[in-house]
Amino acid sequence: MQPLISQRFSLKQLTICITFLSLNFIYPTQSNPITSEWYLICEIWTASGLDRPTFLANYISALDSLEAALESRGFENKVDGNGDSSTTVYTFAQCMQDLQFNDCETCLSSMLQLIQQCRAIKEGKRAGRLYMGGCFLRFDDHNFTNDITSFDDRIICGKHEDPHENFDHLAEKLVSNLANEAPKKMGFTWVI
Repeated sequence: MQPLISQRFSLKQLTICITFLSLNFIYPTQSNPITSEWYLICEIWTASGLDRPTFLANYISALDSLEAALESRGFENKVDGNGDSSTTVYTFAQCMQDLQFNDCETCLSSMLQLIQQCRAIKEGKRAGRLYMGGCFLRFDDHNFTNDITSFDDRIICGKHEDPHENFDHLAEKLVSNLANEAPKKMGFTWVI
């Protein structure tokens, strides 16, 4: 009969491993890139005193209605108001496509809390954007679906590279490897 614990591990090593694993259950780590805030943009203009109550009602209604649609489709574009730019609120929220339902829900919940930093309710701020690890939220007083990127927008994709440069190099390498290897194998080969 073989021992339950391999002879390769000493009792001291096993004790350290068990202690380490048990500490992870006692003190779980709090790392969640899905809900980590990447970038928050709050615009400076505010709703006027007379328009503020209607704007705020539309703002709250728009954000409240995002949840159900976002959970079912992963994105939502919502307009609350009559089209008057002084009181209408346009919102858009989207989760990354690879997020599970629960992760999307968690991300949306975090967004709805963090977007309050734009102070739309307290000061009547009319626009804000929040980029997070797993989702995005924007509210504004105009239809922004056809807006081009502005100086405020951020691209968080790493350094800029010409996509064709790497492709050209890899294609040349592939053809060269095929030309070298195929004659050795009766004209047929595969190359990684």
